Formats: sequence, C-alpha cells, structure tokens
Amino acid sequence: MRAENILEALPLHFYVIDLKQKKILQTNDPNVQPENGTCFTQLFNKELPCQVINGQCLCEQVIANGAQNRFLMEMGEKNNKKFFRADVKNIGEDRVVATYSDITAETIAAKEMKINNRRLQRAEKLTFLGSWEIDLDTKMIYGTEGARTIYGVKNRTISLDGLIEILLPEYRKPILNELSKLVEGKGNFNVNFKIKRPDNGEIRNIHAIAEYRESKNMVFGVSHDITEQLKTEKEVNEMNLLFSTLIDNIPDAIYMKDTNYRKIIANKADVINCGARSVDDIIGKTDDELYPKEIAEKYNEDDRQVIEHGKAVVNREEMLPGNPNRWILTTKVPLKKSDGEVTGLVGIGHDITLRKKMVEELEEARKKAEESDRLKSLFLANMSHEIRTPLNAILGFSNIICSGNIEPNDLNYFGKIIENSGQRLTAVIDDIIDISLIQSNQLKIDYSTFDINELLQELHVVYKTQKADKLSKIDLKLKLCLNEESCMVRSDKNRLYQIFKNLLDNAFKFTEEGFIELGCLVSNGEIVLFVKDSGVGIDPKKATIIFEPFRQVEEGISRKHEGSGLGLAIISGITERLGGKAWVNSEPGKGSAFYVSVPRNFKDEKTSAENGKLSNKAAGENGKEKISTSAKTIVSFEDDPASIEYLKSVIKILGFKHVNFMDANEGIGYLKNNIADLVLMDVQLPGMNGYDATRIIKTEFPNLPVIIQTAYAMKGDRDKAFQAGCDDYLAKPVLLKDFKEKINKFIDQSIN
Repeated sequence: MRAENILEALPLHFYVIDLKQKKILQTNDPNVQPENGTCFTQLFNKELPCQVINGQCLCEQVIANGAQNRFLMEMGEKNNKKFFRADVKNIGEDRVVATYSDITAETIAAKEMKINNRRLQRAEKLTFLGSWEIDLDTKMIYGTEGARTIYGVKNRTISLDGLIEILLPEYRKPILNELSKLVEGKGNFNVNFKIKRPDNGEIRNIHAIAEYRESKNMVFGVSHDITEQLKTEKEVNEMNLLFSTLIDNIPDAIYMKDTNYRKIIANKADVINCGARSVDDIIGKTDDELYPKEIAEKYNEDDRQVIEHGKAVVNREEMLPGNPNRWILTTKVPLKKSDGEVTGLVGIGHDITLRKKMVEELEEARKKAEESDRLKSLFLANMSHEIRTPLNAILGFSNIICSGNIEPNDLNYFGKIIENSGQRLTAVIDDIIDISLIQSNQLKIDYSTFDINELLQELHVVYKTQKADKLSKIDLKLKLCLNEESCMVRSDKNRLYQIFKNLLDNAFKFTEEGFIELGCLVSNGEIVLFVKDSGVGIDPKKATIIFEPFRQVEEGISRKHEGSGLGLAIISGITERLGGKAWVNSEPGKGSAFYVSVPRNFKDEKTSAENGKLSNKAAGENGKEKISTSAKTIVSFEDDPASIEYLKSVIKILGFKHVNFMDANEGIGYLKNNIADLVLMDVQLPGMNGYDATRIIKTEFPNLPVIIQTAYAMKGDRDKAFQAGCDDYLAKPVLLKDFKEKINKFIDQSIN
C-alpha cells in the first residue's frame, strides 16, 4: 500500500504547516488544498493568525517551547462558538505537524453538566435534599454534596454499614428491613428516621425515598433533612393550638370563610351559635348547609358584599337563628393580600343579649320613671285638691263663726260642715299613712277571732244610716255567710272593716241608682268578701291599674268623681299582707264586682278569755271608788296652744276641772301634791317626752288612768304607748264623742 493511501485512511486529519509562510504543505483533509492560502484561513476561516501572543501564533508558541504541545481553541461568535483540540509537533525547518479535533459538542455538554451540577448543589443546599445511590454488589454508597452535608460525611463514598452506623440504634434494623422489601419488590422505600451526624454529633430528622433498578442492581434515592420542617411544623402546631385556645376562650363567635363562602376556621362560640356539636360539623360548609333558606340568603348577601365588593359589614344586630331571645352584633371584614386581592372574610359575632335586655330594661325603667313622675305629679295635685277642699270649708266657716256675723240658727249647721270636712281631711291623712306603711312593709296586723257576719251586719247598719239620702234610688243588699261554723274568721277585723268601707264608699260614689250588695262566700279554706254594684263600671284595660298607688279610672282635672286614688291600692296592700288577693270583674255601663279573698285561719278554740283582756283593761277596773262629777280633775300634758284650747273647751263642756302643763316635769310635780282623776298625755313634749312621763306617773300612781293622745297615729306608736303603761290611746284629731267614750270608761260616770 502506498504511503499516501495510508495517510488518507487515518481517522484524524493532519496538517504539515510552514510556519514562516503560514501555509499548509501537506494534508489528508480533502477539503484543504495545500499551497493554497494561509493555514488560518483554510482551517478556521480567519483573517489573522490564531491567538497571537508576542507576535507568535499558536504553532510558533509550540516551537518556542521546544516540545510537543496540546491546546484548546475557541472559535466563532458568542452564540455560534466552536471548540477544537490541537496537537502540534515540531518537525524542524520551521515546520510543524498538527492535528485538529472538533470538540464543540463535548465541550458544551461538559459546561452544561457543570452548570447543572452547580444548580443541583444549590438546590440541594436550599431544600436540604441530597441524592445517593447504593451499589448492592459492592455495598458502597455514593452521595452528592447535598447528601454528604445531610449525613455529615466528607467522602464522596461510604460503605452501607458505615451509613447504617450513623442512624440512631432504634432505626437501624427497621431501615434495613425496608431496604430489603424494596429490593425484593415487596414494598416502597418511604421512611422517616433520625441520625447522629459524625461531624458534630447533632441529631437530625431525615425523610428518604428510593427506587431499585434491577438491571444495575443499584438503589437510587433522595434524602431530605426535615429537622427544620418538623421544628416549624411543631411551632405552627403550637401556634395553632395557642390560637385555637385563645379564640375558643373568647366569648364572641369568630370564624373565617374562603372565597367559596365555606368556613375554614371557627371557634367554640360560633359552633354553639350554629347549633352544631363540634367544629368539624361546620368546617368546610356554607351557610346554605347550616341554616334555613331565608336566613342563609340574608347571610350570603352580606358575605357577597364583603368578598365580591370588599365592603365591611359593621355592627349589624341580628337575632340568633332558632333562638329569638338571643341577639348577636355581627361584623364581617374582608381578608386581603398585599396587592388588595380579597381571599375571604373574617366574621365576629358579639352576644348583645344582656346589653339589649339592659337597654330595654332601661327604656322600660325610663318609661316607668316618667309615668311615675306623671302619676306623682297627678297624685300631688289630687292630694292638694283633696286636702285643700275640706280645709277651705274648715277655715272658711271658722272665719265666718269668728267674725260674729252669724245667725244663731246657722251656727249648728256651720259646725256640722266643719266636722264633716275635718273627717274628710282625716280620711285623706289616714290613707296617706296607710299607703306609706304598705309600701315600706311596716303595716301591722292584729289577729283576732270574730264572726264575719257580725262585721257585715254592722257595716250594713252604718251605711243604711250614713247613706240614707241615696237609698231612695239604691237598694243596699246584704248576703251573709249561711254556715255559722264557716263564719268564724281569724284575721284583722279592723283591716277587713277598712277594706269593706273603701269598697262601699267607691260603690256609692260610682252608683247613681240600682243596687249595691255586700257579702261573703266561703271556699277552700278562704273567705271571699265582695261588694257588687250596678254603677258606671270599669274598662277591662284598667282593671289592674286601679289597684296601683296613685292610679284612678278617671285622671286629671276633668275627672267627674273626687278621691285620693289610694283606696284600692290600700285594699290590695292589706289583702296581700293578710295572705290573700283582690280583683275586680267589671264592664263599662254594667257595674262592678270587687272581690277580696283571705285565709280563714280559724281553729275551733276558746278565745273568750283572750278577747276579754282588752275590754277588762279598757274598763279600767283598778278598784277606783266612784266619785262625783264635780270633784273630778283631768290633768293634761300638752304644748300646742290650739290643742290646749280645744282640750279646755271639751273638758269644760263635759263639766270637769282642767289643769294643763306644757312641761312634763312640772305636771309630775303637780300630781305629787294634788289629786287627779285622769291624765291626758301628749307624746311630743319639750324636755321629757310623753312615754317617759307616763312611765314615771304609772310608777308613782299605778291606779291613776293615763290616756295617751297624739298625732303619731301609726300602729307602732300605739304599741309604744301601751308599753309605756298607758291605759288607752287616742289618735289625733280626737272628736268630742271619742273623748266622751274614753273618759266614761275611766271616770265611770255617764255624760249626757
């Protein structure tokens, strides 16, 4: 074979180059024509020699070094570069033999691999990931830089046994078992375990996955250091627990919804408001799934306003579904990203039931206060009228009498008017005192046993006499208790008399003609007293308010009938104090029927001895000798000039001698040196009061009768009087007939 044929068959192209002329003298490259152009033009399409340094091209640099040299060449533009490897040998006479290889593809692949490796290293570092592979034939493990960092080893390879030693003891056998299952095709390799890094002794949590390639008998896997992840998850879980604990212990309902209107967070208060048993019952659900349609639609409308339009719903009062007695103050605000995109909403429901109730109660209290003020003003105006009207008659006729311009025949008539007006004024004052006692819960009850029929008959006789002028048009009926045994009652006789009197006075006031009936019934251990009439009747709407203080069917200055408006309130108060109740059945224009039920409290027992005590005491059976009227002296203790004059006049009319002392000590001194037959004692005296003076008198003169007469007319004052030792008691104002009755008891002589 010729030498030329051999050269042409070589796999590499060679070039014999004349360095001085920069020409190719000989080559086996069919694309190059020897002696035709420069080497750098034919080979590299360059206009200048290759990589000239100090005036020498690459080939000349080789000759200068005096030895064979290999170098790399980079040709072309940035986006179209080519890479060559050149081997140059000096053959003398300024000639070299060069071979060139195009390594562009390999160079680019190597560069890309280097870049990818750097990227992989960065990714593994950032994500705490590392790749590894196990050669099951050699039991050796190769790991990437990320894997070596995770496991704390320096060498690129480590034996399988060496790696197993890094695992904490409790994980070694389970991991080997999982690896065996993977190789045998019995399971996947997806495990969590802990290691102790050999470089620093740190305990780390690792998650690893792997696959087995049977063709290479190798296991390829990835490990992930999840220590920080687990730490973060733990912190998040603790934060979630703290958050849950916090919102679950807030009394307000708190919840969050996503853009699909589904609840994603809810506390216990919201669970309760939804009527659910647990938070799992409402998470992931919409209001359409939790509430009736009409309620859900209302809530959805609010949610759309918040999520679709980004507008908050603030402080909206809503009734809790299914519970009309509970009220919620709802606020809903949009959840937004930093760019303003709405991602859901947060809702807060504050229970305002108590606040709303308080507001309603305050409003009700305000109305009641205003009504109370109105009623009090009305009552005061009414009281002013009720007091000033009889005072007008008393003072007016008194002035006429005192003027002396009066006919003798008119004197008795005017006196009667003054007396009636005084009684009317006394009744008003008594009513005021009674309602005050009732409202302060100080009303005293004196129980005694009596026949209710006797009380009814007494009232019937009294009103037959007092109302004789009206009985021509009114039939006053009486219905007695038929069963004599049931007629016995243990209660306060005076208070029942007062109840009947108030009811009868009202009946006569509001009945022009027809009938009035008083009576009683016995039912279930109670006695029911009643007064019926055919009068004007009462509007059913006012059937309850008339038993309240200061209330009347007719109110204001235009009312037709007079009165304090306290009578029925006093009846109601007394009845409650006796353990009973009062009510009315009435219809306008058809009359009224008032009822009072009280317990009978009766036991069949002898009470005559008890009932006789007071009468014996009142009789003044002190062994006194009867003395003539002319010798009787009454000593009074009184400091009010008008009252002194009244006593002086009364006692003069009765024909007794009268001595008065304004100072209690002076009066007691008089009694020690003079004979007296009766003492009239006022309570409020300068220096020593009437109670103390009575005690001294009864100690010194136990048989001398003492009658306390005072303007203090409450039940407690009567008790104080008897405790001080008095023999009887008179409440001012005292009428002439009352003086006669009391004095007759103790002077023991009738006065006509």
